[in-house]
Formats: sequence, structure tokens, C-alpha cells
Amino acid sequence: MQGQLSQRTLGVLRRILEGMPRYIDAEGEIELKRFWKDTLFDFGFAPAVIDVASSYEFKWGEIIPDLFVGRFGHQNSNFSNALPPYFCEQTLKRLIAFGLHYSRDIRLGDELRQSLADDGFDLKGNQDNDFSVPGDVQQKLKSVVSEAELEIINIVVNRFLNMHQSTPRKPLVIKFTSTEMLERLVRCGVLKTSDQGQHYLPSPLAFHYSGNTVALDRAKKSVEITLNVLRNLYEVEPDKPESHFKFPEIEAHAKKMYNNLEEGALKFGLYLLQEFSGVLGQYGSNSEGTEVNFVGISEDIVTKDIRSAWDEHIERRSQFIEREQARKRITSSQQAYLEPMHQQSIKPETANQKPIIQEIKKETVTEPKKPKILVLISHSSKDVDLATALIELLRAGLGLLATQIRCSSVDGYRLPAGVDTDAQLRKEVADAGVLVGLLTPNSLASTYVLFELGARWGTQRPMIPLLAGVTPEEMRGPHRVLNALSCSSESQLIQFVEDAGRELEIEPQSSSSYLGKVRSVKTLSDAVETRLVGSAPSQEMVHEESVYWKMKNGKREGPYCPNCYDAEGKEIHLNPGATKGTYGCGTCQNSFRTNEYNPRPARRRPFSSR
Repeated sequence: MQGQLSQRTLGVLRRILEGMPRYIDAEGEIELKRFWKDTLFDFGFAPAVIDVASSYEFKWGEIIPDLFVGRFGHQNSNFSNALPPYFCEQTLKRLIAFGLHYSRDIRLGDELRQSLADDGFDLKGNQDNDFSVPGDVQQKLKSVVSEAELEIINIVVNRFLNMHQSTPRKPLVIKFTSTEMLERLVRCGVLKTSDQGQHYLPSPLAFHYSGNTVALDRAKKSVEITLNVLRNLYEVEPDKPESHFKFPEIEAHAKKMYNNLEEGALKFGLYLLQEFSGVLGQYGSNSEGTEVNFVGISEDIVTKDIRSAWDEHIERRSQFIEREQARKRITSSQQAYLEPMHQQSIKPETANQKPIIQEIKKETVTEPKKPKILVLISHSSKDVDLATALIELLRAGLGLLATQIRCSSVDGYRLPAGVDTDAQLRKEVADAGVLVGLLTPNSLASTYVLFELGARWGTQRPMIPLLAGVTPEEMRGPHRVLNALSCSSESQLIQFVEDAGRELEIEPQSSSSYLGKVRSVKTLSDAVETRLVGSAPSQEMVHEESVYWKMKNGKREGPYCPNCYDAEGKEIHLNPGATKGTYGCGTCQNSFRTNEYNPRPARRRPFSSR
């Protein structure tokens, strides 16, 4: 080896390997053994090495030191049967390459690379170094899409390259008789959506996974050319502090830099760079999203390593789809291991053995299904405009479909007709992937919103409070301990999209692509604050004794129906009932009681004493 491996490096490698099964949800002795056998085999480790590692029960704290000193051998034999030292050295090299590959998107991966550099190993200068992934293994590892998904990718890529058009959703659904593949490719950032999810466009990952080397080379070259042009344009135009340029200006500058500029390369590069971080601060595109006609160049472009920009982007964005593939491998491995057990259970010695094996198989193999409603927005009906803008932000930032969002006051996102409203809401509040609490002065006065937030808080599932027109100090009850984000901050709204994407395991779009939606939400949120500051209403609705009262000069008048007020903002005066403290609503037909209600009737005095 060049350089000398340190104990620190080997210790970091051990921590990466010990944490891998937890990282991809492999649990239990059966799953761990099968996971390591399959994963090491897929990475190109020799079966003999896997067999010896299995005798260690894949205890990396014992395997790595024995490899380092050349004593790696079967634990049921003497050290005389250990593998040759050279073979141990080569196995340790491949194990480090394995650790580097699977830790690309976690902090320990950065620590391992830094430790190897400190040990004297050059990982950047030579791609074919001791710790590089073998070519045949690289090809296998890149196959993270199915044949049908690959065909979808190529349909979208070819239509974009040949016709400069997006691909309609309906023909793809008809051809492949599946929506799950389309949703997965969008969720993992391979495809982008436009026109409210009815059309698809390719992302840089689509070219990476397409298998079309000509298209991939063209994409890489276009990105490199465009990055060079944008950086040079940023540097030679110091009098433009905002660095805003229209496409004709960019094209004219590119022709000064390149004598034989390939036709369409600049437009192609700008389209792809929408997804790259630290390049475009903002941009404008045509209605279909296929061409960029205006850009604001980010100051971070001066720090970009242009030659490695494509590879760094792909490495960062591919983690989502590779993580899903790793989970699929675990599931198939569990299935393969448990199938013989199931076959043996056909002839049980006792009547109870078969159900036990079937129950083990059911509990071990079944993956949790993704909730149908990914995002539920808990809000007051009075904030329908703000809720609508929030929906548009989520759809633009995460590519969600209308059927994956519930917002009961917005058309197209309401509850299904004919369902029991309370029962359906109760189920969706508990089951939704993420609940977004839109907290405004209206929602803080709504019993329904507070009930929904409280019910969600009790499930200990992901919940994101968003504030508009209120401060964190105004949050009541246990919600005060939650970190709330403000709708009046563009950076916090971008964080909201990224946090929701992380909880849902969906790769967010580039923030510059949905910046307009962020600003729309901020504008509406600012209007809420302005209205609160500028007006001091003489009458205020307060919720007391299970009903609403209208406060006039310190005195309360009413009561008013809480259901009609919370659901539709209507101030319906309740009708007094036959018993003191009981009231009824003539609109929603619900009954209510105040503190004046006394369930015990007054005792009648004897007639003689009257």
C-alpha cells in the first residue's frame, strides 16, 4: 500500500461497518447474517472471504485487526489455516473501498476520507487507487432501477433531447400499468414533475442512470461549458451586483469564450444546472420548464470545482434511490432465507408449528406501507389562501401529487364525499406521513385545529408547526416545546420543504426552482401580520365553556356555535334549550352545555308549606 494505515483509520472503518445494518433498517441475527453475505458478495468479495467473516459472526472489531496483521482465518481452525498475508492485505483494501462507497452521504464517510488522507493516501489524484470500487462492481451497484423504470427514464430523456418537450403522465401510466414506479422515480429525484404532476422532465440523475453514454457525455460536457461561462460572466461583470442575465447575454458571452460552441449546449447546461446547489440564485423558465431564459448567478459559483461538479452532484443526489435499493435487498434476502423455513413447516410435528412459522415470516418480511396521505395541513378555514399557497409550495418543492395532500378547506384536497368526517380526520391525523400545523391567530382560536395538533402530538409522529402572524410564545400547551418555523422567512420556508422531504424520504427539488412559491407564502404571511398590527377589533370571539362568546367592551354576549365558527367562520347564535345552560344550533343541529347547566332538578316544596 502507499502510505500506512493508522489505528484511527481502522477504527473509523469499524464504526462505519457496525452502523451499516442500522442505517438501512436490518435487525435481528437472521437478517444481519444474510445482509452481510449478500452485500459483501454484491461488492465482489470472494466467497471464501465471506465464509471466514461469517465464522467471526461479522464482528468487525475482530475481523479488521486480524486482516491488518495477516491472521484472518476461520475461527473453527488454527491460525495455520489463516489466509495468506497478501490476500489479507487485498481484502482489507476492498473492505476500505466498501466502507468509502457506502458512507458517501454520512459524516463518518468524510472522517474516513480525511483519515486516509492523513495516512498518506491520495484518493482524488488517482481514481484507480487502492481503495477504488472495481469497475465490474461499479456497474452492478449502479443498477438501482428496474428494467421498466429504465425504460421510463429513457422515454423521458429521449423526448426531452429530441423534441425539447416534457413527457405526459397518462401514456406512461397506460403503457406500464403502474403509478408506483413514476412516484418512486420522482421521490428519488430521477424525474421532475411539471403541470401539477401531469408531465415529467429528466433530472441529471436520469442521464446518469439511463445507460445512454452519448446522452450522458453530452450532459456532462454541457454542464462544464455552462459553468465556465457563468463563472466568467460573474467575474467580468462587477458592475452588476445582482448578476442577473438574460439568455441572449449569456449566449453572446459564451460565443466569445468558445469558437465552436455546440448548438443547444448552453440551453441544455442551464436546464441541468437548475438542480445544482450554489450555481443559480434564481432563474426563470418557459411554461413547460424545458428552457431557462433568465438567471441570477450565485456568488458561490466562484468556489465551484467545475471539473468535479457533475460527479459531486450525482454522488449527493443518488443517496435516496441507492438507500431504497439497499432496503429492497434486505427484504429479498429475508424472503430467500425464510422460504425454506416455510417449506419445512408444511409438515409440522404439531398443529401449532405452521402458524408460528407463518407469523415469523409475516412479521419479518412485511415492509411498512407508505401512508396514502403524505402531508396533512391542519389549519383554520379562514386561512384558506395561505393554505393554498402552502400546498403549491409542497408540490413544487417535493413533487407531491394532489392525492397525497389533505387540506380540508381547499378544493381538490378536501375529504372524500360521503365519509364520516370526524372518523376520517382522526385516521388521517394519526396516519399521515407529516402533519403541518399552520398556526395563525385564526387557528389558535379554533378548537378543531388544537384537537388535531394534540392528537398528532400524542402519536409522536413527525409534525412541523408553521407560524404566520403569531410568535412562538403564543403557542399553547405541549406545542410550545416544538421548534416552529416562520412563514415570514424565506430561509425557514426552504428548511420546511427540506425537513418535510427528509421525513418523507423524498429528495427536494433545487430551492431556486420553487423560490417563487416561497415568496408567495411569505407575502400572504406578512399580510396576516400587517392586518393584526393595523387593526384592533372592538369585538373579539373567545372560546369559553365549550362555546364561543363575543366580547363587547369587556362584557361577553352569546353564546355562538363553535362548530359553525371553526368550520366555516360563521357566527351562529345558539338557541336556549328547555333546561338552563343548554343550547342548540339551528344550522348544524348540535347541542351544547355551559356551566349554568345543572343535571339535578330543583326539589319541589310540599304543597302544605307553600
